[in-house]
Amino acid sequence: MHVAQLILTNSKKIHPQLVTIKPSQKSNAGIAVHANSITLTPGTISIDIEDDKLLVHALSKHTAQGILDGDIDKQVTKLERMDS
Repeated sequence: MHVAQLILTNSKKIHPQLVTIKPSQKSNAGIAVHANSITLTPGTISIDIEDDKLLVHALSKHTAQGILDGDIDKQVTKLERMDS
């Protein structure tokens, strides 16, 4: 709904961009969960995992900032610790 609303109501808010982040997860599974969680977030998709970085496409400045704020990173790291 967010993406449809963004497209249909105000195309001036669309600012596609690539964002690179460094996840704090220690395991490959943790990084995969982080990347998949980003992809499930409307307006974002994880494109690549290389070394210790995730490359993410964001549809707007708002969605890019959400990734950079690190909320998903913190939640997945908590989950990863619970699994240990």
